[in-house]
Amino acid sequence: SFDGDPTTGIGTYRYTDCVIDPSVGGVLNGSVTITGKGSFVGSTFEGQIHFDYYSEKTPAQKVTLNGRLNVAWDEVGDVETASISSDLIGQKVETSIYTETMNLTEFREDDRTDYGIEREGISVSFRLSSTRLNGIVDLRTVEQLEGFFWKEFPDKGQVIVQGAGNSRVRLTVDEGGTGEPFDTVTLETDADGDGSYEQSDILTWSELMDAASVP
Repeated sequence: SFDGDPTTGIGTYRYTDCVIDPSVGGVLNGSVTITGKGSFVGSTFEGQIHFDYYSEKTPAQKVTLNGRLNVAWDEVGDVETASISSDLIGQKVETSIYTETMNLTEFREDDRTDYGIEREGISVSFRLSSTRLNGIVDLRTVEQLEGFFWKEFPDKGQVIVQGAGNSRVRLTVDEGGTGEPFDTVTLETDADGDGSYEQSDILTWSELMDAASVP
């Protein structure tokens, strides 16, 4: 059910065993409340999204969200900007094999899309704690990741991921190339957390994706 303004999408959405897709067998429960100004379904909006034990359950797994997101987006000419932030979003994933509880804190994402020059960029930072990881991971975007619409990967930007014992990995997009195999990234590793990167490797995006997919 929906209690709110259908023209702006602002209000409370309540779900009780709401079927997502009969072929999949998934159902929704809980509620999502949207507050703010502007239109949630339009080009300008600023407000909050509240998840109150909102869950999506399929035969494979059940995912439950609880917490609040601050959201805003705007469109001026050819340029669209958007931001999302949250002090805490809790997520619980339940499968037949495992149960994982995750808390996302200090989260912020900023997006910018320029249709005039066909470029888009994203900057993301967060702290993630996970019962399966048995620890905390910090991700910080040092320089916004940017690229053209028609390219699969960005052509500039830098991200740092920090884990246990202040160990960290710094990924820097190497500028200057156009398409494989010229687009590369420099991956630096500080394994002992002393602030000095002991190892540096230059990889193509394909090599990086292959390495990241290894279990």
